[in-house]
Amino acid sequence: MSADLTPYNVSFTDQSAFLRFFPYRDGPTDTQWNVTYSRSSQSAWTYDSNFGDGTSSHVTTLKDAYILLDWAGTAVWLRGVAAAGSYTVQLDGGAIVEGQGAQDGILFEQSSLAYGLHQAILVVVEGEVSITGATITVGLGSSGTSVQTRTVPAVFPNTSANPFFVTDDTYAPTTLYANQSQPYAVLATYTYGSALAFSISGAVSFELYGSDDWTQGLFTVSVSTGGDDAISTLPSASIQYSPRSRWTALAQMKYVAAGLDETQTYQVEVQNLGNTFNLAELVVYEAVTSGSGTTTATAVVTAPAVSGSPIAAESRGSSVSGNVAGILIGVFIGLLLILALLSSLWYWRRRRQRRRRDEHTASDSDSEPVTQMHATETSWPVSVFQPGRVEYGRLEPNRLGTSRALDPIQESHDEIMVVPR
Repeated sequence: MSADLTPYNVSFTDQSAFLRFFPYRDGPTDTQWNVTYSRSSQSAWTYDSNFGDGTSSHVTTLKDAYILLDWAGTAVWLRGVAAAGSYTVQLDGGAIVEGQGAQDGILFEQSSLAYGLHQAILVVVEGEVSITGATITVGLGSSGTSVQTRTVPAVFPNTSANPFFVTDDTYAPTTLYANQSQPYAVLATYTYGSALAFSISGAVSFELYGSDDWTQGLFTVSVSTGGDDAISTLPSASIQYSPRSRWTALAQMKYVAAGLDETQTYQVEVQNLGNTFNLAELVVYEAVTSGSGTTTATAVVTAPAVSGSPIAAESRGSSVSGNVAGILIGVFIGLLLILALLSSLWYWRRRRQRRRRDEHTASDSDSEPVTQMHATETSWPVSVFQPGRVEYGRLEPNRLGTSRALDPIQESHDEIMVVPR
């Protein structure tokens, strides 16, 4: 880890779009990866019952199927289940290492890397390989600081869109999965090429959260400071991520950016390259020096001010004569009478319009807003693999404060839950 950054471990399951699967993310196990849940039967999947139950995993028996993980940091752990010799791992284009099989749920680990961008590739050689998640060590804030979080919802409780996010007109507040008694409020688009953007400053990291489901496709994330140069601590903006999953999963980390400079303002743009994309929350991490522990705070977000038109409140003192005061009182009373008359007229017109609207209610044929996504059903094989339970969605401070990352299995850490609440 760079001497100027504090190391933290970020863990996520195989359902995170940040972990990429090839040739396809979900399908038959003999031709691609297959999303499996330990307590969900593939044959029980229906349009109205497709939430995964238990521990998720991606399973395949396809030779040369592989996963990719790009991140900026100093260490990586790939979790799953597989026999020795059934896979290989390559780090940063270096030597190809034969997999030694799962050791306490870890298929591969590498720490003490030089801080910077890294890529891990796991390739299936033979037999069945299961991936259940990953942990990466990243740098957040200067040495000696701790982090606090603020959560920015994409949709407010009243179901209105948060103006913090700038979107084209294809995005709208949407309630997904209402037919399964688990409504999930998101900003969603169903248009290829549509974009969602926002700006953040004072941050050392951020994460995007939303759901995985069987209708979603690819998306990209670009982060810039206004110039054309790529940011050296972030994966390429050309990387395409996919949250597609036969089994629906809520509050999944779709993207993480770490090692940000808190003195910079970053412009972030997410582009939809598939059937649909949704965002539920943005989690922002800020470095703080006060206090001895890590705190959690929920952000109160308001609409950004329009550039060039600030609103200022002025307080001015003045003295007026008695005559002027009398004139002002008279004008004020006159205005009150006019307002009362206008209010009466408005109320009368509103009642008349309501009566007219009520007369036509019975003949209206407008349908309810679509709250459940639909697509063509595909036939999927049943996978019998049931991995052990693992925890996910955690950001763990490396209390050693060195370049060596803590083993997420063997060590016990203080942690900040980064699963949206």
